[in-house]
Amino acid sequence: MKAGYPWFRFTGSAGNRLEDKCVPDYSCGSDGGIWSDEANIKSPVGVSEQVSAYASWSANFKWLAVLKIDVMRCSKKPNDIIYRYVDTSNTWMFVFCGKI
Repeated sequence: MKAGYPWFRFTGSAGNRLEDKCVPDYSCGSDGGIWSDEANIKSPVGVSEQVSAYASWSANFKWLAVLKIDVMRCSKKPNDIIYRYVDTSNTWMFVFCGKI
């Protein structure tokens, strides 16, 4: 596993996984929300997978479409998934949006 940004998971009122549909502007307590329609991973437990994520901004649902994130399943339980940025150079005003 490569070094880099810390892993995180969604819990509590944030939901239990990354949003898989576009979110409106100013969602999730930020100017724009990060979401991914690829983050429903099928990889084995403990194997990270790099997927595309998007930032919604100004009614453009894939405004920032070059964002890559790592996603990893922690167990066979549904939604037991952790996430991390691969590169944060373009994410200064965006946050991940969770979903229940």
